[in-house]
Order: sequence, then structure tokens, then C-alpha cells
Amino acid sequence: MTKIMKGRISIGQVHGGGREPRIHIMIEEDNSGIEFFEGFMSLEEFGALVTGSSYKPIEFEFRPDKVGWKAENKTELVPKVDVCAKNKKDLIAEALKPFEVDGWRARESDMENMHCRCGDKQKVVFFRHVAP
Repeated sequence: MTKIMKGRISIGQVHGGGREPRIHIMIEEDNSGIEFFEGFMSLEEFGALVTGSSYKPIEFEFRPDKVGWKAENKTELVPKVDVCAKNKKDLIAEALKPFEVDGWRARESDMENMHCRCGDKQKVVFFRHVAP
């Protein structure tokens, strides 16, 4: 059964990592925000592809899980922790644990972001995907 969905495609050139420049192709589904296709090909292969040569090889990751699911997010006030402590990862995990229920996952970097401070609390964004 074919299902028509809406999404976005991004095609760009990437450099770095000691590799030759490559073309990066990414496809994201709108409803879930899932980047379900990410591929790379050489500049030469991409050039031949867009100028009329039919099939060219591509190296890609396909991540279909949660495509079509609804992306949700919310912001919660979480108790602030000492991010200078040696065991900060444990402290952060402990502070977030009561909020990471029902599929919600925290953007952990918010716990160390001074712009997210709110008195003795820390504003943290949580994300999850809900089945349609």
C-alpha cells in the first residue's frame, strides 16, 4: 500500500574529515521530523546523475522507524544541578529521570546552558514521537 507523505529534501556539499568533498542528501518527513534517509555520493557521480546519466551508486542510511509518527515537545522546569561536579552526568541523569516517562527524552545539553536558568530551576526541552 502506497502512502503519500510530505517532507523536505536537502542536497549539499560537505568537506572535512580528511575525505574528498562529497554530496550529502537528506530526506526528512514533516510530521515526525525524522531524517529517514541520509546518503553520500562523490561530486562526479552526482554531476553525472543530474546531467542525465540514470543510476549512480550511493552510500546511505535508511531509518524508517517512527516515520509518520507525530513529533511532540514540551519544556519543563527541572531542579538545577552542579554542572561543575565531577559526577555531573550522574547528577543530570538523576534530575531528569522523573521527567523522562511515557517516551519523553530530554535535551540534556539544556542542563548546562546558562540561558536556560530560571531561579533554582533549569528549563529543559523534552521530545517524543507518538504513533498516529
